[in-house]
Amino acid sequence: MSDQRTESGTELNKVTQSAPLPDLPPMTKNQVMDLAMDMGKILLKSGAETSRVEDTMMRFCRSYGYYDLNVLTKAPGAKAVSFACAGVLRIWG
Repeated sequence: MSDQRTESGTELNKVTQSAPLPDLPPMTKNQVMDLAMDMGKILLKSGAETSRVEDTMMRFCRSYGYYDLNVLTKAPGAKAVSFACAGVLRIWG
């Protein structure tokens, strides 16, 4: 994707800056993290690539405004995920 320029000349990167989704139900940070972990587990158990699992979890959390994230998935045979968001850690596997 190519970058765009605003009227002031600054660059906007389409990949890193996305508009918030308007109709998301309110969720606490713990609910978002739990759901993201469930998504990661399901994807790994289904044989998804680790990069796809990490990307999906991060996109979901960012849609709720959580940008301070770290997601690490182990090799597909290990079926493990560690996930940290704003100082809270979740580990599965």
